[in-house]
Amino acid sequence: MNWNDVKMIGIDEMEVMLPIGFKFKTKPWKHQIACLLSTIACIDNFGTGFLNCLDMGTGKTKIAIDYARYLYYLSDKKSIRVFVVSLNSAVENWADEVTKHSDMVPHSLRGNKKEKLKLLENNNSGFYIINYEGLRSILTAKKEKKEITYYSKKKTKILNDTLRSIFENKFDLLIIDESHKCKNNNSQNFKIISQIAKLIPKRILLTGTPFGNNLLDIWTQYYIIDFGKTFFSSFNNYKITYFNNEKKYFYGGIIPNWIIKPGAEKLIKEKFFERAIRYTENEVEELPEKVYRISEYILNAEQLNAYKLALENLVTNISGNKQSISDKTMIFRQVCSGFIKRTGKIFDNNPKLKVLDDLIEQIVSDHKIVIFHEFIQEGLMIEELLKKKKIKYNKLNGSAKDKHKEYTTFNDDKNHRIMIAHPMSGGMSINLVTASYCVFFSNGYKVIDRKQCEKRIHRAGQKSERVFYYDLIGKDTIEKGILENLMNGLDSFDRILNEQDLINMVNGSK
Repeated sequence: MNWNDVKMIGIDEMEVMLPIGFKFKTKPWKHQIACLLSTIACIDNFGTGFLNCLDMGTGKTKIAIDYARYLYYLSDKKSIRVFVVSLNSAVENWADEVTKHSDMVPHSLRGNKKEKLKLLENNNSGFYIINYEGLRSILTAKKEKKEITYYSKKKTKILNDTLRSIFENKFDLLIIDESHKCKNNNSQNFKIISQIAKLIPKRILLTGTPFGNNLLDIWTQYYIIDFGKTFFSSFNNYKITYFNNEKKYFYGGIIPNWIIKPGAEKLIKEKFFERAIRYTENEVEELPEKVYRISEYILNAEQLNAYKLALENLVTNISGNKQSISDKTMIFRQVCSGFIKRTGKIFDNNPKLKVLDDLIEQIVSDHKIVIFHEFIQEGLMIEELLKKKKIKYNKLNGSAKDKHKEYTTFNDDKNHRIMIAHPMSGGMSINLVTASYCVFFSNGYKVIDRKQCEKRIHRAGQKSERVFYYDLIGKDTIEKGILENLMNGLDSFDRILNEQDLINMVNGSK
């Protein structure tokens, strides 16, 4: 089915196709109307699931919630139960989005195993939201020693009876958020969720990265959708149909190396979009303009000496080991930010903090700002600066005790102007569109992490005409090289595996 046919349908035409009495609680964008119609058409026509792989920040969550409301009105507002699996950081965000976009009740499955199971047993209508770790905790148990064999080394087993008792004939819709978390067909995530999917009649998978780095990964997500109707019921059949095994030889034996066959990529993607839809960020007209700016600073004399010493001691012959490279380059990033973790050194008169201070002063006080940082010490330094300036702030990082409270306070209280966030806590699956400014105090190496962070403020619901991204970059330092890679869509690991590229990056040149 070609979902491009529905991309021109307007909201008035869409509402004619919906159950009597259905009204959107929050007005959808044009692409969200098309996506909802596509979801309805696919699941109704094929009796399977649907994969929504819109770019990050374009409203995947709202579309899934609107589909649940469609089912709710289709049943004349009788009991509808929806089971949602999401990232840990997104559970409370899902609850907030359910409240915002529907009249249904969200149930966040938190607490210990007993508490989660008790919530699941109440049989009330609404959304039941759990994270991947929590799902595994209620559906797995430790194996006895006699159950662990050479062919089954995992120390936990899936509780199949418990799984069936919880899900069989109990839920109407399954929503898997960030479904790439199930891409490994040997993982417990996939094994558990694929079993749950067989017990729930309608299924929606959400991911902003449908293909990833390897087209092998899509089999698991599609199996959850239709159990092999599109890409075979066997992973091995999928592999041998579309890939060649060009085996790699090494001292310990042979490992498989699956290379896609000529022309197979086109075939896979054509079949893929029979039960999936994708909009790129560029196709979404309503998103605001992005503006990128660099605030450059110069290391002070003490930092420069430490940076030069680290460069003299740089070991480049590390045989392409990514972890070793990360360790060897980390000191350069730390010096730029004003500290050295290994020695406990904190540099005085930190020029990067001064640039951040000036930037905060320049941004009008009624605008909110998200500040991303990579290192714990950076978060502490930013907090100290904001306390001195008597600016109310919130934080989503390892030191935040109640992340949901921090998140809601920042979004709801206009007096809380700044959010300090680490990419792992505040960079995924949450909505920070009350801010129109984003500052990268430091950057990591991965493009996907950067994009995830940017999408916290550049997404559905953003009211600004433009959103601004500021990078604090030390002149002639590794920070410049990392940022250039990110802007060119390259992970820095791809450069620093090469000795000369590593040296060039540390010196701040291309």
